[in-house]
Amino acid sequence: MSFLIGFGIAPLYAQIPHDRDEEKCRVKVTLNSNPEDIPSGMFEAGGGSNIHACQEVARITIGELRESYNDRLADTEYRYHPRQPQGSDRGSYL
Repeated sequence: MSFLIGFGIAPLYAQIPHDRDEEKCRVKVTLNSNPEDIPSGMFEAGGGSNIHACQEVARITIGELRESYNDRLADTEYRYHPRQPQGSDRGSYL
C-alpha cells in the first residue's frame, strides 16, 4: 500500500525499548518519503508480544494511510468503505 501511495522506501519496523516489568511490547513503524507531496510519517502501537505489536501498528498505519490518501487508493485493491453507525463512536470497515 505504501508503494502505491508513492512512498519509495519499505516501511521500517523497530521495537521501542521498554522496562522489563512492562507487560506490553511497543513497536513503531516509519514511512520515509522522497516526494515533497507525501510527508514521512511514524506510528506506534503496543501488544502482548513483538508480533502482536507489529500487527497493531500495521493496522493503525493502514487505517491512517487509507484515510489520508483516499483519492490515490479509491480505485485500487486497497479500497474499503468506512461505515459508522449513526451516534456511534466506533466505525467498522467493509
